[in-house]
Amino acid sequence: MKINVLKFPQRTVIGYLIITFVMYLISPWNWEKENILALIMFNGVIFGSILFGFKRGLKAKFFKRRIFYGNFVNKGYWNLLLFISILYIYPNFLVRFQVDSISINDIIFRLGVALTDISDAYFLKNESELKNTSIFSNIWILIYTFLSPVVYFVKFVSIYHWKRLHFLQKCIVGFVIFCDILAFLCIGTNKGVFDYILNIPFLFVLLILQKDNTFFVRFSMKRLVILIGFLIIGIYFFGSTFQSRTKNKSMVYNTINNKPINYGESFISMLPENMIRGYLGLDFYLTHGYNGLDKAFDLEYKPTYGFGNSPLLATILTKLGFYYNTKGITYEERIDKIYNAKNGQYWHTAYVAFANDISFYGVPFLVFFMSYFFGKAWKDIVLNKNVIALPLITLFVIMFFYLGANNQVLGKGQLFNFIALFIFWNFYSTKNLTD
Repeated sequence: MKINVLKFPQRTVIGYLIITFVMYLISPWNWEKENILALIMFNGVIFGSILFGFKRGLKAKFFKRRIFYGNFVNKGYWNLLLFISILYIYPNFLVRFQVDSISINDIIFRLGVALTDISDAYFLKNESELKNTSIFSNIWILIYTFLSPVVYFVKFVSIYHWKRLHFLQKCIVGFVIFCDILAFLCIGTNKGVFDYILNIPFLFVLLILQKDNTFFVRFSMKRLVILIGFLIIGIYFFGSTFQSRTKNKSMVYNTINNKPINYGESFISMLPENMIRGYLGLDFYLTHGYNGLDKAFDLEYKPTYGFGNSPLLATILTKLGFYYNTKGITYEERIDKIYNAKNGQYWHTAYVAFANDISFYGVPFLVFFMSYFFGKAWKDIVLNKNVIALPLITLFVIMFFYLGANNQVLGKGQLFNFIALFIFWNFYSTKNLTD
């Protein structure tokens, strides 16, 4: 099987979003689809925005650049970046665990809890004293925030240039990634592990491209087995964590609309009994955001002027002297008030978050520009071998794959990574040769 490398992200993202939307339409969770025609038309426009935005990005022209990549991972300053990555490990554990201080014994204890019952580790994190603490009020959170873009850059560029790394450099990168995954496992969350697994197909294609040197990458049986193996591990991990979290809960009713889950009349009746709960969890995780989108279509647009799409961005703007009170006027808060679908506990898609500021009429245009830069960054790594674009691509992958769920990158802590890496990439993507 061969794939067109340049069009791989575009086709993968659109295909994935179509699958999740269809899953919502036939979901056994028995959603009340009050605006089905509007949902279909809106998502059709979104798919078109991704298609044409990415296509325009592939046609973007680049200026000649300084040769910043090449053998740069073998130079001395890369060792400095690896040293910074080691320093990042401690504040990363503090932020994940949401505590003031931590020891090796604490990590071992949390890991033991997670290995015994991962749901206990998940609920334990909600008892922390730093929950909902502002990034500006704790020194360790501040250090974590400023180091995060650097470490994120180092991790993915090192994976791409793995064969160029010395043995000690490989050990350091492997240890940093191991500690990052360990921190997520210790708090019993899927998110961090999913982010790595989500980017594996894209990194895999780029690594094959390096070896095969052709724009039509061939997926041999061995490569397909490796790729499918990683995906199965991810789905199995998610299913296990969901079943663990809901082991004491009755899976009879949809907790949002109080309607019974459709077991008998849906296709899940054909699944083995031990897989049904896991599939219900996966289906809910991937699709229930569309229910919030459906509800939002019934509400009047109330502009939030840049403060409604991301609580983190709103905090930053407030610290910079700008303020606008969005309490009670965002789509999410109004949906919560009317339908008891609490934001954070339940999702409403990224489109609803964007619409707070620019309305639903403006969302396709925003998605178009997001797709444009995604396509441009992908072209930069594929054609120009510019590894500076690679970490940014991994964030775009997360951003687009969560469109039907929530505002995952622009509305979360990864916003800092995205802004820093986007500026860094654009600076070196448009710099003319001067020597």
